[in-house]
Amino acid sequence: MIVSVIVPVFNGEKYLSKCIESIITLPEVLEILIVDDGSTDQSLKLAHQLSVKHDKIKVLTHENNLNLGSSSSKNLGIKHALGEFISFLDVDDLYLPNRFTFSVSHLLSRPDIDGVYESLGTFFENETAKVKYYQQNKTEITGIKNEKIPSNKLFETIILKNVGWVQVNCWTLKRKSLLEKNILFDPILRQADMQEKKLQ
Repeated sequence: MIVSVIVPVFNGEKYLSKCIESIITLPEVLEILIVDDGSTDQSLKLAHQLSVKHDKIKVLTHENNLNLGSSSSKNLGIKHALGEFISFLDVDDLYLPNRFTFSVSHLLSRPDIDGVYESLGTFFENETAKVKYYQQNKTEITGIKNEKIPSNKLFETIILKNVGWVQVNCWTLKRKSLLEKNILFDPILRQADMQEKKLQ
């Protein structure tokens, strides 16, 4: 159990229980950090209820329960994480049962890499949701375009160039690397964007 999963939540009461259910049984998960981002629904109350039920869950909030955005919420989770590895999951998304099988084994066997990026799948609750998704997104790209990127240039390339739709939920990162290289999400971007300080 070596992965800290950070779940930022803003008014995600409808999805939170299923999201947590998809994480809690994964054998690699050490802890789940639910970061409530000033929700105005019952998300925070539900998060506390889930933390009583599962001792792996920790609930965090911003000072004065402010809404600071997804980036600041992820940063708060990173600062409190204890796991050797860190991953993220949006409250309206789910992990599959084998989410960390490859990433953890690869990270453990490769001391020279800082993280692993895996693919994403899209599933729709109904046809209406599917139509709405395509109206907004125009595509169902689930990962990085098929091009060769040197491993030492991967992070910079993903951040600065158009190589596909990069979804934060697909990362598994070494916590030590994030802390040593001072890599955090840019709090100005309230959705999410991860940048190394030297790239800002």
